[in-house]
Amino acid sequence: MTYFDNLEFVRKTLGSSDMNPPDTEEKAIRFGCGFVFGGAAFAVGSIVSFSNGYTFLAMLFFAGAGCGLLAMHFGDAFWKYVARHSHWWW
Repeated sequence: MTYFDNLEFVRKTLGSSDMNPPDTEEKAIRFGCGFVFGGAAFAVGSIVSFSNGYTFLAMLFFAGAGCGLLAMHFGDAFWKYVARHSHWWW
């Protein structure tokens, strides 16, 4: 299964729900949780890879922002995808 197939799966999963669209507060919470997850996952995976602190902080921000935006847009479908395909920490 390719990356784009996985995104299509997430879109289909999200499209089949009949929930109300999230309000601004829920989007902020989704983004915040995704940002923390993305930043922590990047930090644990690559803390020894970068000798320059500014590069590490910039990549930490981009990883956090990317996961935050995905979590904000896809919601629970993003977290189901992460839980299903990310078993490296246990």
